[in-house]
Amino acid sequence: MEEKKKPDIVRVEQNDKRPDCTFKVIFAGEKGAGKTALVKRITEGVFREDYRPTIAGDLSFLYYRQGERNIRVALWDTSGEERYQAMTKTYFADADAAFILFDLTNKTSFEKVPFWLSLVQERNVSQAGIYLVGSKRDLEARGVPAQVVAEYIEEEKDKLRLTAEVSAKTGEGVEDLFANAVKQMAEQQEVRSSVSELCRHAERGSFRIKRDGQYAKQKRNGCSC
Repeated sequence: MEEKKKPDIVRVEQNDKRPDCTFKVIFAGEKGAGKTALVKRITEGVFREDYRPTIAGDLSFLYYRQGERNIRVALWDTSGEERYQAMTKTYFADADAAFILFDLTNKTSFEKVPFWLSLVQERNVSQAGIYLVGSKRDLEARGVPAQVVAEYIEEEKDKLRLTAEVSAKTGEGVEDLFANAVKQMAEQQEVRSSVSELCRHAERGSFRIKRDGQYAKQKRNGCSC
């Protein structure tokens, strides 16, 4: 039997419908890495040259629909300044996705990526998809050699879900990057929901599992998931 195709995820305008699920996305990286510019491009489709440094964190929302499911995405633009790091870390907990940004024209920005990666992981973001994003692709003066980036990605490939180079100024790569993240978060949420449902059935003793080709009622109390 042909598998039923899942409805596409479509971005919609803000509405008063109660979301069926909310995804939390954090943007981390050094000051000047382009986090605010990227968030503004994603949420408003605009770019400005005069962004001010973020203090602690700024919150924006986007809304999507997948069939009958209403999805809300919370985007946390966090500060890269050292004096705000204690507060910034509090925003990292329970994220569904983390974008770690570095400036392609700034070597120091890239050298701090391992620090931000460890900070994101340490704050209970074990289930989050981590995206490594090189920003300011439109600028010619590249300060981070592509080979250096490739070697780092190879070293950390088990921790990174996706890597990309984007330009908040021109919009290059931005839409595809975030659409991919929303899709992956939705898929991950469906998996978690399915596992939770199986666990509930197992707790009630109504879950039937297949053993040696035969179905048998789960007798053991509790879920072995």
